[in-house]
Amino acid sequence: MPTTILPGFLYLGSYDTASRQELLKAIGVTHILNTVPTCPALYKNTFTYHTVELAPPEFDECFTFLGKSPTVVIAYLMKLRGWRLAESYKWVKDKRPQIKISEGDTKRLQALEMQMHGSCSAPSGFAFISLPAK
Repeated sequence: MPTTILPGFLYLGSYDTASRQELLKAIGVTHILNTVPTCPALYKNTFTYHTVELAPPEFDECFTFLGKSPTVVIAYLMKLRGWRLAESYKWVKDKRPQIKISEGDTKRLQALEMQMHGSCSAPSGFAFISLPAK
């Protein structure tokens, strides 16, 4: 099942989620951002696909690669909403606790925040960002 990030607009899911055409249609998905270019676009006649080119080289990684999609979503929230990195990370992590962000992607997100705000809200990465208690 995809995770709702922004209701009716932005969802985060796996390759398995992207392979469930009827589910995606039922929740109103029209576009899919593919962060693993080696994974095929399964329903080109149903959805509009956009592909991020920097991704793992092997097809097998489609099923284990956890970091790129959450990174793109966090960056999108930072740009769309003007949020700080820590706030965007907490928002996504609270909704989808299993996300993992690579060290390289963490540095890219920190650089984006520096560019946008002139400082970084997560200079030591995400380990010290506290999430709301459930």
